[in-house]
Amino acid sequence: MKRLDSIPICGHLVKILPMAEQADDTVGYCKSRLEEIYICPELPDDQWVEILFHEATHFISDTHGLGLTEEQVYSLSNGFYSMGLRLPEGRGK
Repeated sequence: MKRLDSIPICGHLVKILPMAEQADDTVGYCKSRLEEIYICPELPDDQWVEILFHEATHFISDTHGLGLTEEQVYSLSNGFYSMGLRLPEGRGK
């Protein structure tokens, strides 16, 4: 799978970057103000995509001031992923 290095979300081109190192059980995080998503590069492709959906949901929540809880983000992103949504074609590695 060609991993994206950016993705359009809500009119923003959000960079997707590898996490420098994994802390605790964290495999991804979002810095909405910087328009960056970080994902552990060692993840298998299917898990990498699942984490991207999760962090993209955080970005949407932050951008629109929704204030979703971690449980709500997990439920929504898991629902999107399980529906078989696909990533857009684009530049990647």
